[in-house]
Amino acid sequence: MGCTQSKGDDLAVIGKSARQTSKNVERAQAMYTNSNNNQKTDVATYSSDDIETLQPQLNSNGHLVEEEVVKRTTCSKKVETATLGNHDEGPHTITEIKYAYLTQRGFYPDNTSKPNQDAYSITLGLGGEEGDAMFAVYDGHGSHGHDCAIFAKKQLPKSVAKFVRQKRSQQHIQPLKAEGKSTKGAWNPKLWPMLDDQTYEDCCRKGFLETNKLMHDKQNVSAKSWFCCCLHRALSSLYAYLLLCYSKLDDKLSGTTAVSVNFHKGRMTVCNVGDSRVLLGHRLQNGSMLPIPLTRDQTPFRKDERERVKTYGAEIKSIDQLDGKELMHDDWGDMVHGANINERGDPPRIFLKGKNFPGTAFTRSIGDSVAEDIGVISDPEVVTKALTESDEYLVIATDGVFEFLTNKQVMEIVEECSDPIKACEAVHQAAYKKWEVHEHRTDDITVIVCFLTNQFRPTAEEENGTTRELIRAEATTYGTPSMRAPKENANGKA
Repeated sequence: MGCTQSKGDDLAVIGKSARQTSKNVERAQAMYTNSNNNQKTDVATYSSDDIETLQPQLNSNGHLVEEEVVKRTTCSKKVETATLGNHDEGPHTITEIKYAYLTQRGFYPDNTSKPNQDAYSITLGLGGEEGDAMFAVYDGHGSHGHDCAIFAKKQLPKSVAKFVRQKRSQQHIQPLKAEGKSTKGAWNPKLWPMLDDQTYEDCCRKGFLETNKLMHDKQNVSAKSWFCCCLHRALSSLYAYLLLCYSKLDDKLSGTTAVSVNFHKGRMTVCNVGDSRVLLGHRLQNGSMLPIPLTRDQTPFRKDERERVKTYGAEIKSIDQLDGKELMHDDWGDMVHGANINERGDPPRIFLKGKNFPGTAFTRSIGDSVAEDIGVISDPEVVTKALTESDEYLVIATDGVFEFLTNKQVMEIVEECSDPIKACEAVHQAAYKKWEVHEHRTDDITVIVCFLTNQFRPTAEEENGTTRELIRAEATTYGTPSMRAPKENANGKA
């Protein structure tokens, strides 16, 4: 299908994208806005590079022709490589990685100028440590979701790096001070110790929480650059210029998911808020490829998340229940996302008690300040593991990929490809075709694919803390029993 290759630095934080909510939810969001006596109805304004002035060309089925899809798609211009890990920690911590990305702006027939609300960031040398890195995707939602996703992709890596640097420097300098030694030259990052898993995870959590806090400051999200303002002033009327500069683009009813894969000290830390997803391709000893989900979608389908937001006073109901088309109930089960596809199409959502907003279909996010009062928090679920020689692929993607593809299907597609660019393109094409079959619209689609090479072959005693622990997990976190690795015998053979 092809794509427009990125002209910028592939290591920069690139991309902007969005997900459309139900019209009924948008109606509820408008009700919230208009119910605030001190708040005027928000008018979304987009920069010129987000909007196509011409209507897109459609085929006889009402979907985009291939040329239009290509114009809406941006991908890596070449396969990039990096060496992650720290040689001082031992050769088993080193992972050679090849990676690529792809993002495609979706198509919404009733809003053809809707911008891409997805975003992604790839940061090598995170926090000044050569062997550290962070790969992340973001899926914005709401009328200002593209602004929220862009803000998060720029801020989250900075915040995480800041807390990591602070903690590493503290662990180096504090002992020197305690022993009465000179701290001259102690600010050299090369002298700082690496962090243990718990400390690093805490830094990541603080990064997510700080990004959320900063997003709540409307000036951080709403302020348009002076360059854009001047451009619009030159190209359009004074009214449009003033509208661009002064329209409120806050995060009351907008926000973004965020899922990141961080590498530190040769270990992998995955952080997640929302329903974007990370998959690890793990080669079993029988030669088959096991897709291990490193995240769990945080939605009201999950019983634990459903019960958590209820403690904040949230009401859980679907749009049909909201409109009186379905009896009220709380029988949403405890779905394991990724093992099967949700065919329902009308998921449970989170509302303020007695209100018809905000109607989020997720239980954690960055932004969404109204929903935060009823438990939609930015505190990520975190897991840290060491990679092994059996770990071959890493897929980081927004729900545009996983809406109609299972984890197993995505990993099978990646396994058939010879490099990460081809894998990104193949995953995108498969996901896009599914959207054409199931919907009149197509969601934004963003994916990062990494090919991994690691030489660590842990003994039975060394498996604790590695990804091999995950294939024996009995919890539904890691898929149905049929997807898990076969039990091993006493010799560790499958």
